[in-house]
Amino acid sequence: MTVYTPVTEHVLAQLRQQYQLPFVLELVEGVEDGSSDSCHYLRTPTDTYFLKIHEDKSTSPHGSDAPFERILDLNRFVGERSERCERLWMLTPHLTAGRVPYAHVNTGQATKTASLWPYVTPVHPDAPGVAGFSLQDYGEALAELHLLLKQHPTACDIPFERNLETVQATFARLEEASRRLPHLDDHLSALGQPGSGAVLRSLRAHLQVLHGQWAHVHRDHQVTWGCIHGEIKPSNTLIHRGRVVFIDMCKAGYAPLVLDVAMGAQAFSNRHAVDSGGIQHFLEGYMTHAQLTRNDVQVLPLMLHTAQVRLAVYRALAVAVSGPKVKDFLTPLALADTLAEGTLQGGW
Repeated sequence: MTVYTPVTEHVLAQLRQQYQLPFVLELVEGVEDGSSDSCHYLRTPTDTYFLKIHEDKSTSPHGSDAPFERILDLNRFVGERSERCERLWMLTPHLTAGRVPYAHVNTGQATKTASLWPYVTPVHPDAPGVAGFSLQDYGEALAELHLLLKQHPTACDIPFERNLETVQATFARLEEASRRLPHLDDHLSALGQPGSGAVLRSLRAHLQVLHGQWAHVHRDHQVTWGCIHGEIKPSNTLIHRGRVVFIDMCKAGYAPLVLDVAMGAQAFSNRHAVDSGGIQHFLEGYMTHAQLTRNDVQVLPLMLHTAQVRLAVYRALAVAVSGPKVKDFLTPLALADTLAEGTLQGGW
């Protein structure tokens, strides 16, 4: 991961003041934790904390212009209530001396929002030795998260930033970057793949199909909307104290609940192929705590397709802007091709 915003003594002094904690500069450690934000371990003489400096689109190819303060308050809300859940446990951001779950730090170039979290050993579902968790368990945990989000009085007012319109705008950025920089073509050439033109044509075709299908959903289907996590996947999941912990809710917002379900079902069942049986098991777990309507189930293939195209576009942009040291975008593109063929139509 690239650390876009380093923790200098100037930044750390502000964090010490706001959190009233004696952080030690010599003990600061950058964390390889994704490619959206700048992440660090902060340490006092006795304790370790996880710091996230939330990056916007001006500093990170995966950055967000989401309302971070509102989303961090949402994190606080669900974290405080998740102790009562059976499968789910959510981390709660630390409060500043001003009793808010976020800090503001001036880096010298800009003022950024930061959040401080309890340290949890980063054990992901696919880590060696992790056992005892099924696809149903992850589905149940997501349902419990959705039920907690439903209780928040203003969660549904948070716009979902990575909707289809935003993905289309991101694709335009991808096209521009691929014309200006050689990274995407170089990456594909190293993999023995055709040039960027073929990838861009494929993504453009997928987006055209999705645009028409989403218009049909908005017009003719009454699907269930609510606040969703926005990026349910194993790399955004920890196993802690025998429960499932979903992290990185910075993409949360108001969208069809089944979009979250589709993303999680595909990512947890098989990241390299469409596994109808695995997706079904995830759904069964989800529906032990929350219900999907008939309309929700009917649009599940569309949501699966949308999630993979979205993932491919954002990952391809990261390659085009920053070079090849990022996550694979060809796998979600191949999954989108499979889903566009209608493999899952009538599967539920």
